[in-house]
Amino acid sequence: MKARKKIVRPEAARPRTRKSSSLVQVGIAALGAILAIWIIKLATGDEGEAVQSAGTNLPVTASATPESAAATPPASAPDPLPSLDTNDVTQMVNLGTSLLGEGRLDEAVIAYNRAKVLKPDDEEIHFNLAVTLTRQGKIDEALNNYGEALRLLPDYPEAHINLGNLLVKLKRPKEAEPHFTEAIKINPENSASYNNLGRCLVELGRMPEAVTNFTEAVRLNPDFLEARHNLANALLSTGRAQEGMTNLTEIVRQNPTFVEGRYSLGLAQLQAGQVDDSIREFEEALRIKPGFQPAQIGLERAKARKAAGGK
Repeated sequence: MKARKKIVRPEAARPRTRKSSSLVQVGIAALGAILAIWIIKLATGDEGEAVQSAGTNLPVTASATPESAAATPPASAPDPLPSLDTNDVTQMVNLGTSLLGEGRLDEAVIAYNRAKVLKPDDEEIHFNLAVTLTRQGKIDEALNNYGEALRLLPDYPEAHINLGNLLVKLKRPKEAEPHFTEAIKINPENSASYNNLGRCLVELGRMPEAVTNFTEAVRLNPDFLEARHNLANALLSTGRAQEGMTNLTEIVRQNPTFVEGRYSLGLAQLQAGQVDDSIREFEEALRIKPGFQPAQIGLERAKARKAAGGK
C-alpha cells in the first residue's frame, strides 16, 4: 500500500453558521419522523465543511460550471498568481491552502490545479481540490476528485469521510454507507466516523443500527455533544422514550445554551403530554436564539394544545 505523503492541508472550516440541519415540520403524532430528521451536524455550518474532520457536513449547491472554467482564468483576465514559481508543487499546495482559508475559492482552485498538473498522482492535492470545489458548488467535479484521491490511496479515511458526507447531503446514503464503514475499518477509534455512519443509517431508515453507532461514538468520546444529541433523538425514534428524554435532559443541563437540544427536549415533552414543560423549553430556546423557527413552530403547537385543554 502506498505510504501517506505529508502536504499541508486546509484547516477545518468553521463557517458562517453550523449549520443547523433542516427540519421537516409535521404533526406532533409524527415525532419519531421529526427526530429522525433532526439528527444534526453541529461541528460545521450548512455552508461549510470540515476539511479533514470526520464529523462535517459539506455544501452541496449544484453548479454546472465545468472544472476547466475554475482552473484556467479567461485569456483576457490577469493571472491572479503571476509571481509564483509554477514548478514548485509545495508552493502551489500551500498557497491553495492559504487562499482557501481566506475564502478566495477561484484562486485556490487555480493553485491546486497547477499543483495537480505538476503531481497528478498526489492524493492530498485531489482531496484539497475536492474540498474547494465542493464549497464552490461544483459537486460533480468534487466527487471526481474525492474518487481520484481514493483511487490513489484507498485507505485515506478523511477522503472516505468527506465523500460519505457529501453523498448523504446529495440524498445518496446507500452510496455513502460503505465509505463510512471503510473509514471505521481504517481507524476504529474515530468517534466521528461512527456518528457519520449513524446519520447515514437514519437516512436509510435503519434506526436500531443508527442507535448502535451513535452509542459507540459516545462511548469513544463521552463529550461528543453532537453524537449524544443524535443518540437521544434516535432512542426517541425507536420507542425508547424514557432513555431519550433522560439523555436530552442531561444534555440540556450540561449545555444550557444548546438550542437544538432544548428544541428536541421540548418536542419529546410535548409528545409525552408535558405541555407546560415543553412550552418552557421552546421559550428558552427562543430566548437564546430569537427567530429559531423550529422552536417557534413548536411553541405555537404547544400553546394550541394547552388552549385545547392539554396539559
